[in-house]
Amino acid sequence: MRVSYKIWLETKEGLPLLGDGIFCLLCAINETCSLAEAARLMGMSYRHAWGKIRRAEGNLGCKLIVTHSGGPKGGSTVLTLEGHRLVKQYAAFRADVNRAIHALFLQHFGFTKTASLTLPAFLANIKSGAGVAQR
Repeated sequence: MRVSYKIWLETKEGLPLLGDGIFCLLCAINETCSLAEAARLMGMSYRHAWGKIRRAEGNLGCKLIVTHSGGPKGGSTVLTLEGHRLVKQYAAFRADVNRAIHALFLQHFGFTKTASLTLPAFLANIKSGAGVAQR
């Protein structure tokens, strides 16, 4: 058994700002220096990736990437300073959230995320109260 979750940041109005999808896309752009290659690695079309970037930039109010077209080896795409900061900050935030959630999972269920537990054994633990946090 393991814990799974999704987390994202949004505006007060509920508009999406940043989640794992755009975070991974920005990381891939940073690695490849290419929006097209980053989109291909993530299994999405260039148009879809470009749309995700533009929506995020619009909702955040800042540029995340800069594209350079042409040249002997073709164009390139790089993260702006704000894009780099956002990736670094979100990565640190996700790491902290991950640690907290897994600590709470262990506290409430009494076993680690890598422990092999069958459904009958899990239900027996629940029925017996094993691993239940006392409050």
